[in-house]
Amino acid sequence: MDGLAVEEEGTMLFDSPSGRIVEVFASGALNRSDVGVFYSSTLPELGWQAVGSNRFQREGEQLAIDFFGPDGTLSVRFTLAPL
Repeated sequence: MDGLAVEEEGTMLFDSPSGRIVEVFASGALNRSDVGVFYSSTLPELGWQAVGSNRFQREGEQLAIDFFGPDGTLSVRFTLAPL
């Protein structure tokens, strides 16, 4: 999403026989509502199905989007894990 910058030092990637686990942090001068609306409309176009608030599933994987900090200095965590 425009306005979010990936925090490289917070990125974790782990591959196992049961699937991959990825955790990425991004931050920006955005608000939770705009980020939530963006991903809720964009991810289904990429095959992700919404299964809860900021939670998505596709092909045996789940994606969780969590927010930290106040609007305007928002940090967003994206966590991808096997179902």
